[in-house]
Amino acid sequence: MKRTGLCLLTLFSLVLMGFDERNMENRAPAEVERFAEQNYRDFILNIINDSNADTFNFTKGDQEVTIGRVIPVNRLVIDRQLNITVEPPGEWVVPVYQSGAVKNVVNIWEPFEGKYEIAGIGYPYWLTYSIVQMEQDEYYIHNMQYDLEFAYSPSKNRVRPLGDSSIRSFNDNGLDPNGITKTEFIAFVKQHLKNTYPNQFNEGNKESESWFAYIFGGIVVLLLISGFFFLKRQKRSMKG
Repeated sequence: MKRTGLCLLTLFSLVLMGFDERNMENRAPAEVERFAEQNYRDFILNIINDSNADTFNFTKGDQEVTIGRVIPVNRLVIDRQLNITVEPPGEWVVPVYQSGAVKNVVNIWEPFEGKYEIAGIGYPYWLTYSIVQMEQDEYYIHNMQYDLEFAYSPSKNRVRPLGDSSIRSFNDNGLDPNGITKTEFIAFVKQHLKNTYPNQFNEGNKESESWFAYIFGGIVVLLLISGFFFLKRQKRSMKG
């Protein structure tokens, strides 16, 4: 019976896992924060002293630069069957301020374990501004492939859009831009992708439903088997 219960728990976990804050981070490791502090200035000054500084929203020659909180980029992963998971960060964004005003963000990534590099700069201003407005308990969730940017608060069970593209998608679907529940968010992402990329996802969704039917059927079979052995054991106990 214990083994059967463990099998059931495993199957239920497989069905329910995915969008789980235990896989997310909203505080960068100390070594990433240290790397950002030690390396951002030379990188930014090279841009500020260049004639194309305004391309990155900086004022040429103004060297009064600082950085804000290093924010982990939790990766929103969506497969062809519309299974949604969030993977731990391998990238961090660092807001850069010039004379007290936020201008852009620096990207830091980890090409090899324990080795960090500045990958570049160049977020649109509206997304940069949204990121720096995030609350302390919010997690930054990003999917580059489908241009999805969100902030997730587990304590409030709230997912809200960041940046112009995601806010527009919320508005187009009549959703509250101040945030929706995690369950509503998952349903929104699936429907949004099916509507936006019908050839890519609708067929895959049929496969997903088929797999879910197999899993559900397996759970039912396990419950029936465990019930059968339980009744059999009860009969033996009564005879004894």
